[in-house]
Amino acid sequence: MNSKNEQQLHGLEPGKTVSYLKGEILSVQYSQWGIYGKVKSENIVYNYKLKKLDNFKEVIVGLDLVIDNGFCIKNKKEELVVTDGKFGKVSLKFNLSRYFKKDREKIKLLTGIIRSINDNEMSIIIKIEQFLPISKSRNCILTIHDKENFDVIRKQKNLIVNKIGRIEGKERDSEFIIENIEILPENHFWYRFSNILNDQLKNISSLSRIISNKIELVDSFYEEFKDILFNIGKDVSKTSLIELRNLLYSKVFKGELRYPYNILIPEYEIRFYFKSMVEYCRDLIYSNGAFNDARDLLVHLHFFYPSYKAINLRF
Repeated sequence: MNSKNEQQLHGLEPGKTVSYLKGEILSVQYSQWGIYGKVKSENIVYNYKLKKLDNFKEVIVGLDLVIDNGFCIKNKKEELVVTDGKFGKVSLKFNLSRYFKKDREKIKLLTGIIRSINDNEMSIIIKIEQFLPISKSRNCILTIHDKENFDVIRKQKNLIVNKIGRIEGKERDSEFIIENIEILPENHFWYRFSNILNDQLKNISSLSRIISNKIELVDSFYEEFKDILFNIGKDVSKTSLIELRNLLYSKVFKGELRYPYNILIPEYEIRFYFKSMVEYCRDLIYSNGAFNDARDLLVHLHFFYPSYKAINLRF
C-alpha cells in the first residue's frame, strides 16, 4: 500500500481538519514560508509544515511534534501535508520512551554514544555509553545472522565510533543481542544534549521549550499545594508561598537527576510524584491532624518527604 493511501485511511484528506497528530520528528528544513519536514506517527511517515512558532530552533529531530486542530493540504508533489493551519496549536515534547524502554518480553531500547566497535567473522561487539543510567557502559553484540546491519556496521565502523546510536535488543545469557541498530543524525536531540554535558552551553537555547515544559508542569501543582496551606491556616505569608514554589522545584530538579539530566524526566512521572505528595499532605492534615501551621508543613516536606527518584528510568 502506498503512503498516500495509508494517509487517507488514517483520516488525512486535503482541505480537512486534522484534530490531533503526534509523532517523532524525522527531519527539519526551513524556508521563508515556515518549517517543514517529515514526522513519524504510529509507524506512518507524514509531511508537516509549520508557521506558528516563536523560535524555529526549538524544532529538533528526535522530539515529538504535537499538532492539535491542524489542517491537511497537498504540496506541489501531490503529497499530503499536515499543517497548523489558521487555528491549530503546535507543541513540542520530549518522549523518553522512544530511546529507552524495557517491555514485558524483555526487549530493550537503549540510546548512547558508541565508544568502540570490535569485530570478528561471526559477531561485532559495540560498546555503548548510555545516557541513562548516567554514563553506564554496555557491550552489545551484533551477530552475522543480521547480515544487513552486520555488513553496514563493519564497513562503516571507523565512521560510527563516537556517534550516537539507538539500539533495540534482548538479554540472552547475560549478553545483550542487537536486533536493530540506528545511527542517529547529527542534528538530533541527543547530540544537543551531549554537547550540554560537555559544557557547550550554546545548545541550551534550542532546548528552552523542553525545559519550560517541565517548569510549567511543576507550576501546575502550585495552586493545589497553595490551597492545602490555606486549609491549615488562613494566615499564610508571602514568604511561605515563595518557599512553597521553591520547594516544589527543588523536589524534582534537585533530586536524583540533576541538570541537565532532569530535562529527561518524563512528564507522567512528575505528575505521579506530585499527586502522591498531595495525597501524603492530605492524609497528614485531614486524617491525622498533624499540622496547625502552614510553615510547619513546609519544613516537614523539606526535610522528611523524599525528593523525586528515577525509579522507572533504571534501564
